[in-house]
Amino acid sequence: MWLKIDFVTEVPSYLEKINEILMRHASALKNPGLFHGKMGISLYFFYLARHTKNPDHQNFAETLLDEVYEYIQNNKTTCGFADGLAGLAWAIIHLIENGFVEADADEVLSDADDQIYFHLHQTLDINFGFPEGLLGYLNYVVAKISWRRQSGLDSDFVFERLLTDLWNRASIAIEDKRWRSSEPPFFNLNWDLPLLLVVLGQTMSLHFYENKLSKIIRILNPLVLSCFPYYHANKLYLSYSITQVLKSFDLPAWKRHADMIREEADLPLLLGRELGDKNIFLSNGLAGVSFISQELGHAFFTKIKHQTDITEKILQSQYFHSITGGDPDMTADLGLLNGLTGIGFLLLLRG
Repeated sequence: MWLKIDFVTEVPSYLEKINEILMRHASALKNPGLFHGKMGISLYFFYLARHTKNPDHQNFAETLLDEVYEYIQNNKTTCGFADGLAGLAWAIIHLIENGFVEADADEVLSDADDQIYFHLHQTLDINFGFPEGLLGYLNYVVAKISWRRQSGLDSDFVFERLLTDLWNRASIAIEDKRWRSSEPPFFNLNWDLPLLLVVLGQTMSLHFYENKLSKIIRILNPLVLSCFPYYHANKLYLSYSITQVLKSFDLPAWKRHADMIREEADLPLLLGRELGDKNIFLSNGLAGVSFISQELGHAFFTKIKHQTDITEKILQSQYFHSITGGDPDMTADLGLLNGLTGIGFLLLLRG
């Protein structure tokens, strides 16, 4: 059993160490992206600045955002979500919607939108997944349409047509089984089935193309109801994703299945055997499990003792101490998905 941590005094010091490393090294990153580069770190520092009221954190967030913008103006950038234009554009909309920056998303993103649209129009063979595929593009297009509606703007025919086209492509891929529906051999946020369900729920909230989405739900019904993940972290992930669909669809059998999966998730086994010393990040480990369990709501909070066990294991990880303690043989990944930024977000939300 790991040593107990005094969260009142020690967590702020861990967060400060992470912030110090990020502020020292982030500007040197060449990757502008959301998942592994500067945009994800910028997003984190905007949230950090709102929490700390520290102008240095605000200035750093804005500096990174400016560097991202300068990069994409002067360099060819991919269009996918993970580290391309779709993810960058999604992040900018998120910052605007949450009051971190004041801007007109249509104006700021006009060039990026044109490039994304042209890429999707010209490229017929796009994979299904989230980082570079249909699910990531759908996530951005849904966010853009949602922002326009919340801003009281007229419907964007081009983007609504694009949303229709993307779901038509996704539907064909699902029926042809050209996607990763089966459970991966470890906890992995990049699992197509839960990601698909989350994006389905988001799209349905727009009340757009509902007949097609209902058809996809019917196709998925036997698959979802027969899926019972082996890994406890994946149990939580699938249960969470089903709840996102249930916000827009009345599916009693799905609700019962999600509840059953969640009840079978065993936190002691997850912490003790399933996720090891190096499984601490958002993409494949404890930080990802922490975010998922928070989204599952208060009832699950009680079960996991308000995230204390998860956070404690991350902070007591020898791997975490190696990458934050100046070990010359360790290079810290700074990114949101596989690095310190994701852990920083976790600690910040604890505060």
